Amino acid sequence: MISDPLTMYGVDIGPFERLGPDEEQRLGRAIVEGRSAMIAALGAIPLCSRVVVAHYSAQSSDCSLPAAAAASPVWHELDAPTVHLPDDANHRVMVATGEDAPVDQEEPMVGNARDAQETIRCRLDRLRAQLHRVQQAPIDSEAGRLERAGLASEFERLDPSSPTLFRLIQAVSLVARRLAEEGHGLSDTGRRQIGSSLAKLETMCRNGARSGFPDRPPHGVGASAAPLLTGKHGIAQEAGLPVEQLIERLGLVAAATQRFLDARDQLLHANVRLVMHVARQFPGNAVDFSDLVQEGNIGLLKAVEKFDYRFGCRFSTYATFWIRLAISRAMNRQQRVIPLPYAHTARLSMIARANRTVAQQNGSEPSFGTVAGYLNMSQELLSHTLAAGQGIVSFDQSGSDEADLPSLYNTLAQSTFPAPVDLIARQMLRTVLFQAIDSLDAREARIVGCHFGITQANEQTLQDLGKELNISRERVRQIKVKALERLRKRFGDVLRPFLEES
Repeated sequence: MISDPLTMYGVDIGPFERLGPDEEQRLGRAIVEGRSAMIAALGAIPLCSRVVVAHYSAQSSDCSLPAAAAASPVWHELDAPTVHLPDDANHRVMVATGEDAPVDQEEPMVGNARDAQETIRCRLDRLRAQLHRVQQAPIDSEAGRLERAGLASEFERLDPSSPTLFRLIQAVSLVARRLAEEGHGLSDTGRRQIGSSLAKLETMCRNGARSGFPDRPPHGVGASAAPLLTGKHGIAQEAGLPVEQLIERLGLVAAATQRFLDARDQLLHANVRLVMHVARQFPGNAVDFSDLVQEGNIGLLKAVEKFDYRFGCRFSTYATFWIRLAISRAMNRQQRVIPLPYAHTARLSMIARANRTVAQQNGSEPSFGTVAGYLNMSQELLSHTLAAGQGIVSFDQSGSDEADLPSLYNTLAQSTFPAPVDLIARQMLRTVLFQAIDSLDAREARIVGCHFGITQANEQTLQDLGKELNISRERVRQIKVKALERLRKRFGDVLRPFLEES
């Protein structure tokens, strides 16, 4: 029996089978082509475009759902879909139209995050306008077929993310399952095709959670607040195309999803041990090694999602960057009580490297200004970065590795309560002072006690004491000097040690 979970994980994933460049190119091509086939098959179903438009319309404004969304019960069953722009700037405005397609002059080129959002907004606007034209044309007409072809083209240009494709598959499956349950006007062949496609999609989407898809089985349709369209004609209206074409498209979606997930899983499984290899390169710290492996797996999923075989890069080289990035960010989040922004952590690493480089060049520890000048950074920013990067030490932690040494908490000076020795010394001094004052007569005791604040909280001046005793200020001073001289002779030896300690 193997009790170590990490060892069991290593046994479960099996031996490391390194893929060659040709195999990685083949799998990368299969992933891209399978994903493109999924987008093409889903884009031909107007229901998918309606779900995407409804979500982004609700996100861009605080108003209620548009009428197009209210007509789709699946809107209430799914999370908000997302779209993204490809990494390659040369393909950002012509993803689905091919390399030779002209760039739409109304769509801005992507230069930064704001331009990317503007590009997505333009594509959504065109998708919304084309969807409106599809809804105006009859479903069974030639005009409707042409408008649906244009809608599919705009949907492909939008380039939805993989989680969005999974949620749209759920949306189409909900409608197809309702069609199969009602079975009005369906042939036996059509019913078998729907059942086979739904079975494949449910199995693949359930197992697809390990490939980066969220494991979210569709909720019951009865939870929807929108009325359900029944009958063959009603379901065709909800899907946006004839039932026969819906069944055909559902089969294409299942086949494309199967091709996409098979290639994706094979590329993932062949590089799982790469995650453990990269995780071992990080020094030991407060983050457990098994947690580093799991964070690295998330980076591997991201690498598979963004890998493009057309650039000619080895996948293992490309994935190592994303694995390292995921692990380093996880370490920053977990090993600090207060996590730092990733940019701040990167600046700390840059300062540490610069400090080592300058120390090797000069043969001595560099000064604060030398490091700031080497990095072309202001000393204020350097000081702020180093101050924010300081670690947090527990009060219960010992100042050394030896277990018998006191903890940091026991070495700190406390100011809430006085020290016992000081408290005893004050009590003894107060006792001796009262004994000395009691040895004087009444007038001398009042003058000494009130003038030095021994018998009362506030000190009184000689003039105030003279007014109270109905004598002059000079006479009060003479009595004070005489009383103090008497106290020095009687209690000087007793009071002198207190004066030396203070």
